[in-house]
Amino acid sequence: MPEITEAEYKLALKSRRGGVFVLCGEEDYLIRHGRRMAKEPFEKDASSEFNCTVVTYASASDAEYITASSSSLPLFGSLDAGKLVEVAVEDPSSLSAADMDALIGALSASSGYEGTTVLFCITPGTLDLGTEKKRSEAYKKLVSADGVNVVYYPRSTQAQLRRWIERHFAHEGLFAEPGMPDAFLSFSGTGMTALSNEIDKLTAYVKSRGRDRVTADDVRAICCRVDAYDAFALSNAVLDGRQNDALEALEGERARKTEPVVVSAGISRTLSDMLTVKLLLERGEPQGAISSRLGMHSYKVGLYMNAVRRKNVSDLERCILLCSEADRQIKTSGGGYTVLEKLIASVVSGG
Repeated sequence: MPEITEAEYKLALKSRRGGVFVLCGEEDYLIRHGRRMAKEPFEKDASSEFNCTVVTYASASDAEYITASSSSLPLFGSLDAGKLVEVAVEDPSSLSAADMDALIGALSASSGYEGTTVLFCITPGTLDLGTEKKRSEAYKKLVSADGVNVVYYPRSTQAQLRRWIERHFAHEGLFAEPGMPDAFLSFSGTGMTALSNEIDKLTAYVKSRGRDRVTADDVRAICCRVDAYDAFALSNAVLDGRQNDALEALEGERARKTEPVVVSAGISRTLSDMLTVKLLLERGEPQGAISSRLGMHSYKVGLYMNAVRRKNVSDLERCILLCSEADRQIKTSGGGYTVLEKLIASVVSGG
């Protein structure tokens, strides 16, 4: 089947008729958003969660599990409730041609089950899809497979990003001043995952000051530059034990091709700053004094204060030690993002 548009994909999900969908392209934020749309109906009802299945695919021998999961009946509720089968492939580029053919065959065979949605998300950079003018053989096979719908998310243009930024602020009751979106894109880059995190920060920052207009000065005051990443969002998720959020933030950095050693250093540095803020808080120092002492923007100090208010010093110290060990492993033994994933799991499990 040919590519379908994002609008067609949304209509298909809304109909609850099911189908097989491959989400891929250059915009990781939109791929993850498409995945959330498919999962959302099943997360509203606790019993429906049992009708969400993840099938890990590593070789052709796993193909039968995809079709078996797709053909089984829902565990709870009426048949109209439907099912979601998500196919997880850690590294599609590592699959042999035979493995990929078997995967595509299983996806195609799963398209005949009414009410069953099968989802395969391909993270940008993990499989050669070719270019818009010359698609790869793997992509051509996906598009031509019977019953398989491919949703391709191209990199958003500057004009699209400007409208997207304005819509996000408008949804929060804020107005982006003329020139602000362009200044924002110039300062923080065009990666939608990073921009989404910065929009959340800007929204909180502007509202905390009782304003309804977002300016270019606000961007320069609190946003991360394009050559940096938002270590706070990732570090805070790690510290809070929010494994899914931490892994999603980490996946965003992988898609942006941020070096693992840069990510580990950013987490360690941010957690060290959080520990310093926590110690000064326990000494009774107010936000303004902490800001002056550390030479840190007052709003950033406020973010750190909120993050550590209910944390023990020992929690922060343990996280910093785990991060230091992860940093050592990355520098001496390699492992890259696998080490960082294990770090997140260790923090969450208390290991």
